[in-house]
Amino acid sequence: MTYKQAFQEFYYENKRFILFCVSICLVFSMLAYGNAHLTRASETVTMTETVSTLGGEFGTVFAPVAEGYMSGIDTPTVLTILCGISIALDHIPESALTKVGEVIDVDGLEGLADYSFGIIDYNFFRVLCVVWFVITKLLKSNELTRTTAVILEDVETKIGAVVTILVVATQFLANIAPQTTVQAAGNSMQTGHAVQSGFTAIMCFGLLVSVFITYFFVSYFIYFVDIILLPVCSVVGLSSFGVELLKTIGIGVLFYLSIFHPALFLVVFGAFFIVAVLLFKKAYITIRYFKNIYVKPFFKRFKGFDREIPVISPKVPKKVLDYIGDAGADIIIPVYLARKVENQDYVIKHDRWWFVSAGNKKFLCKPCFGKNDCYCMELVNNSADKMFIKKSLRFFEVFNLEAGEENNIGKLFTKVHKKMHFVFSMEYCYRFEELRELTGYTDYTIYCNQVKEANKLSKKQLKFN
Repeated sequence: MTYKQAFQEFYYENKRFILFCVSICLVFSMLAYGNAHLTRASETVTMTETVSTLGGEFGTVFAPVAEGYMSGIDTPTVLTILCGISIALDHIPESALTKVGEVIDVDGLEGLADYSFGIIDYNFFRVLCVVWFVITKLLKSNELTRTTAVILEDVETKIGAVVTILVVATQFLANIAPQTTVQAAGNSMQTGHAVQSGFTAIMCFGLLVSVFITYFFVSYFIYFVDIILLPVCSVVGLSSFGVELLKTIGIGVLFYLSIFHPALFLVVFGAFFIVAVLLFKKAYITIRYFKNIYVKPFFKRFKGFDREIPVISPKVPKKVLDYIGDAGADIIIPVYLARKVENQDYVIKHDRWWFVSAGNKKFLCKPCFGKNDCYCMELVNNSADKMFIKKSLRFFEVFNLEAGEENNIGKLFTKVHKKMHFVFSMEYCYRFEELRELTGYTDYTIYCNQVKEANKLSKKQLKFN
């Protein structure tokens, strides 16, 4: 898979959500144009009061944009820190802020007392942010509930994207529109007003889109890291708590840099963003696997799995259908590789392939990007190299064993090494027996119990003899 293919697939999978977020950015840029186009001084006062109620007057343009960039790491943490700053400034007198500024050698810190954080100043929004923060941290900090929290992270990321755009947009309007309007009010030419207002709207739209793009890459990377750490965090005590603690401390450090050392913040966060972009392809492959194997079945359990789910998927790529031709396939379902195959550079762990059963032929197939062809891996099933199918707790497995590993089946504390190994979704739970019969693969659970019984019987015979 190439980066271009990963971007294309991501866009088509999330097209509606992306267009929805871009529409929000466009609406707020139009509001920025309308606010900036007011020309009379009396209207300027009214507009300033209205926008201040909506978005606040916190800092400069860079402040809300930096918040938006950081939100990709952990949205509820960023919002909760903002709520904490807002509450603190409500109760700290200007004299105290002046003394703090002298200690840390920062001028004008007392001016923070006059800043408004907009909707964050409302207790209703503060409570929502704190509740969101507490629930997510409790779930992610516990080894027993971390898997569920990571599964729900897909939904949380989309909610966070919308909330981030709204918070940044309202703060942008509060900080930019009043100043632009004052400048426009002193300009007697209507054309000048339109140019300035248009520039404000373009700047608003550009900044909001940049926040959304940055949020998307950063949150995707964090989601990827959470999935990678899941096996460790679900087993090792306090590791989940440690990961969340480090994440919160990291956001706190970025907040400090964005306020007092914005240039350094851009360097540090820019490096982090570049890493997220470079690892996007790997992140996309892993997250796609996690969503289809863990997330979708998790939510479908609540309404029940489809008993009539087709074993020939309706979403099979055209290239795969063309490759199969008139062979008359019995099964075409999406599967995901659980391990990398040696000496096959195009075979990546967690990548999606299509399992095809056509008569006596069984193979894995994947479209070649940019070519009218497919990669293909034939699956051999005979007495010397059995293919097993197994129903696990969260997915179905299909695999064969390394040479000599069949002798280790049923032995305690002995790992059985697999050779070709791929999984598919629990959505096919009601079609498992049909899939087993059509493929002719051996049910590993039954086979393992038979081996154990045979070993027990042989031990009894040895004792008897």
